[in-house]
Amino acid sequence: MKYHKSIEQDRTLEPPRNRATSEGFASGSLDGSKDGSLNGFLDEFVDGFLDGSKRGSVGRPPKQQPRKASPRNHADPAPPAAPSEKFDPPRKPRGPVTTARIMKMASGLALVAAGFLFMSWTGHRMDRQMRDEIFLQAKMVAQAVDIENVMALSGSEADLGSREYRKIKEQLILIRQVAPKCRFIYLMGRRPDGTLFFFVDSEPSESADYSPPGQAYGEATKDDYRVFETGSGNASGVPYKDRWGTWITALVPVFHPNTDKVLAVLGMDFNAATWKWDVANRAALPASPAAFLILLGLYILFFPARIALR
Repeated sequence: MKYHKSIEQDRTLEPPRNRATSEGFASGSLDGSKDGSLNGFLDEFVDGFLDGSKRGSVGRPPKQQPRKASPRNHADPAPPAAPSEKFDPPRKPRGPVTTARIMKMASGLALVAAGFLFMSWTGHRMDRQMRDEIFLQAKMVAQAVDIENVMALSGSEADLGSREYRKIKEQLILIRQVAPKCRFIYLMGRRPDGTLFFFVDSEPSESADYSPPGQAYGEATKDDYRVFETGSGNASGVPYKDRWGTWITALVPVFHPNTDKVLAVLGMDFNAATWKWDVANRAALPASPAAFLILLGLYILFFPARIALR
């Protein structure tokens, strides 16, 4: 009795079966269809199987397989990187223009200006000293020339065969050899019409720069004429250019022994290009304090400001 009761309880727990199927099997037939034929049973079985495969097996939802991560396409742009945060220390704001800053700038500018002025003054002083030296040399050469030989010259090609001309020329060539920085030494004369010409020069007759006696000097400067007019020599003229080059010249008058008339003018030419370098070399040591003043002024003007900006 207990056994039958438990069977009944188990039946109550079972899910309800298809009534048509139960009745078919109970009646001893192999199909549960309405017509009871085997073919109908198979058709319904296949249709039910296909419907169940579409819905999922035994009413259980289909398992969802995890999606595989597809490899990144290299053509896809990379996601933008997060901006890196850099520490930017706050800069010290510039203060107002104070009296101390104005005084510092003024002192720096004053030192730079003083340095350049001192350097310029030193260069002019060295140039003046060198001009005085070559003027002294020219005076010594003029005093060494025999006045009697100069008075015997005619200022023409006829002097080429005279002994006085050859003697003066040999003397000028020897003097130029002991003064290598001097390029030309010559004696100039003046004709009644005011034209200046060469009596004799220090160049050999085979030189391309040789000036024969009586050659007119068409490039004569105002300083050349002034020596003939005033009888006062100088070496203070500006560099001038002629057919032979650009020169710094020392001019010394040669007077007639019996009168104060200027008989000739002795000239010594120095290359203006090498002259500037000689002045710079001589002024380098005396101008060193000027360079120190300029560097100190630049330090005051710019170097502390750069430290402050850092």
